Amino acid sequence: MTRVGLRSIGTHVAVSHSAQCPDISPVICAEQVLPEHTHDQTITWARVQPAVQVGLGKGWQAHLEVPVDTKRVTIDYYLPDGTPYAPPYAGTHHRNETLVGLADPAVGLKTAVIFGELMLTPGLQLRLPLGQTEENPYALAEQGLEHQHFQMGSGIPIPEGSIDAVRMGVRWGWLAFGQGRLPLHENSKGYTPGWNASLGAGAIWRASPTVMLTGVVEGTREGKDQWDGVPSPSSGRDLIVGALSAEIGIGDGWSLEGAMRFTVHQKASAEDPGDQLLQRVVVAAGMSKTFGKTKP
Repeated sequence: MTRVGLRSIGTHVAVSHSAQCPDISPVICAEQVLPEHTHDQTITWARVQPAVQVGLGKGWQAHLEVPVDTKRVTIDYYLPDGTPYAPPYAGTHHRNETLVGLADPAVGLKTAVIFGELMLTPGLQLRLPLGQTEENPYALAEQGLEHQHFQMGSGIPIPEGSIDAVRMGVRWGWLAFGQGRLPLHENSKGYTPGWNASLGAGAIWRASPTVMLTGVVEGTREGKDQWDGVPSPSSGRDLIVGALSAEIGIGDGWSLEGAMRFTVHQKASAEDPGDQLLQRVVVAAGMSKTFGKTKP
């Protein structure tokens, strides 16, 4: 059995944080006094992700996914009274720009183990370092030089693991899952992405022979990123996410998928929680085609 699919994912977030001397621009602040002001930034993120899954026999399956990201960023500056402000370092930290590029692909293996009506699916995959990376933005900021906080990739291969448990009846079922990643070293530019681990559980309802609905609750802990061994001030968080999804079979091996994830709770590890992104809603849609015989 081979399954080929295309999935699109997107979200829009806004972040606002205060800026003041000397942190905002040590070089310029040494020459003049800048008033306290805010950075109001928006990020619209979209991912298109082709994927293929190939059955290898005896319950084994290989998969490959190749994500391409688009990040649209805007920035405005304001004084405390709401007056628009044009700082002398504008364009150094943030810019109005659209970034498009290949993110890190993933290749992996899964296997299915059956215990009566319970199916366990453990898997391992490797995230490949093909996305574009950037120089240390905090070191460049100290020098008053233009820098980029948004990267397409990590610059290192990252092992990831997962395990799913599913028990499905005629109409109702349940699932539980765990997944995580563990970066093992920093990349050539001094960046080490944070580790993360997630656990979740939910219910499945087969509304009809061709329609399946799923609802889950997931808890995630994300470790801090590091630059040259120093934790990034805007990274690390604990969050609880709810998700609803639907898969609809439309005949001849084709199926459609729609999903929505929404953040129920987030606790930031950042010194300034306002400096961390909050993805309130993430939406996804996709379609796939299955070739070969499949078992119910």
